[in-house]
Amino acid sequence: MNLIEIKKAVEQETEQDITVNNRRRETVYARSIYYKLCRIHTRATLSRIAKTVNKNHATILHGIKLYDDVIRKYDDLKEYKNVYDKLDRVFKRINAQN
Repeated sequence: MNLIEIKKAVEQETEQDITVNNRRRETVYARSIYYKLCRIHTRATLSRIAKTVNKNHATILHGIKLYDDVIRKYDDLKEYKNVYDKLDRVFKRINAQN
């Protein structure tokens, strides 16, 4: 997997443009899913992930923490957890085939 493929998949599933510079909850959560998937399924550095969405490495760390501490734990955010789980399964399958 590469960063561009992950970005496209997240944007398609969440129907959000994660490069937009806003703080809408839906966009922030979509970016958080993207950051987490990139860390797990690529060897990209935080800085490299950050450049794909015009952010910095600290923002990536914060977004991953947001996913771990908020999205995974609250039932009313289940739709975002489901998006993450679905894409995680797809990427694991692709990585296993390669």
